[in-house]
Amino acid sequence: MRSADTLLSLLSPPLCVACEASLWGEEGPLCPICAGAAEALPNPCPRCGQPDLYGVRTSGSICGLCREGPPRYDACVALWRYGGSARELVTGLKARRPWAAEPLGRALAARWRLEGLAADGVVHVPPGRARLRARGFDQAGLLARALASALGLPHLSRALIRPRPGPRQAGLSLAARRRLPLYTFLCPRPEGLAGKRLLLVDDVVTTGATVSACAWALRGAGAATVSVAALCRAVREL
Repeated sequence: MRSADTLLSLLSPPLCVACEASLWGEEGPLCPICAGAAEALPNPCPRCGQPDLYGVRTSGSICGLCREGPPRYDACVALWRYGGSARELVTGLKARRPWAAEPLGRALAARWRLEGLAADGVVHVPPGRARLRARGFDQAGLLARALASALGLPHLSRALIRPRPGPRQAGLSLAARRRLPLYTFLCPRPEGLAGKRLLLVDDVVTTGATVSACAWALRGAGAATVSVAALCRAVREL
């Protein structure tokens, strides 16, 4: 079986999730060129995930905004700063590369383990019905399933639903995004979430408004904690 798997990998090598170049002998999920263009997040705030771009915080300390008003989720882990190759891999995952969810989920699971955080189950930000019909697949759901498998956790795929579409966030200010309706997301079976430490998965966290609304619903259903794992974190510049 191992020799057959090796032959298959030689005939069909894994691809870079950003540019689709063959990863001959590379670990992935990015080729060396794309990996060099993807920016890491220096000293991210353990609560909201925002990096310390200017070296003003001690390692592991929360940022000033979280001290003033912490988000509804308890922690945020992300792989890359949103932009460059990272933006391309997210765009590709949403548009034409659902296969990329598997290697990206494994990479995100490895990052989660490094943080030493705990979870009892994995949930994901559900898409709106119209967007799901247009795209044909749920990219956050595929990512969550891969991450849950890598961590050995159950994927609670129906823990959250989006009964009504939320407003488009493009062009909205930070303050306007934070006022998004919290009832956009609901938990149809709250009895299965009570007391659980949940890991909420999305592809990109921008202002945090969407994952905050999800966390609000999950905490209302009795979840003990809600942590966020995302491929990318949009960075708030000073």
